[in-house]
Amino acid sequence: MCKNKKIQILEFEINNNYYALKIEEVKEIVVDVEKQEIINSFNFINGIFKYRDEVYTALDMELIFRGESIYKKEVYLLTYNEKNINIALRLNKINLIREVDESQIEVPDLIESASDHLFVEGIVNLKEDHLIQIININKLIEFIESLKNITIKENGGEKDVEKCKN
Repeated sequence: MCKNKKIQILEFEINNNYYALKIEEVKEIVVDVEKQEIINSFNFINGIFKYRDEVYTALDMELIFRGESIYKKEVYLLTYNEKNINIALRLNKINLIREVDESQIEVPDLIESASDHLFVEGIVNLKEDHLIQIININKLIEFIESLKNITIKENGGEKDVEKCKN
């Protein structure tokens, strides 16, 4: 009998929705770091901070997921990614580390067909409880990098958004 492969995920909550990163994408969890704002940046870039002699860019996950940004205590997930970019995900609440079977991870048709544009790679269906969206940190970074190719032009008082071609 063949057993399903188990993976560990770190579950967190944003605006009453559940998300997770695969545990191998998490370097460390840090709390209440002293950070500096970055002027003229996107509102979801929470700032930069230095931790263990490395500079991290903090991304406000509540703003990325179209919510309000209300924090009781700031928690940062330091992540690993393919580009070796020091990214820290600013969160409000980390729930737990959970072990799931790969068979529990579903990829709905719409997510699969739009996967080049989404940074959710699958859904864990905890039938008795809730759904957990697994974030692909590399796709999240690609999404943020794609924003730097957007410029805002002003035409007689109106603003147009244009995607720049490389």
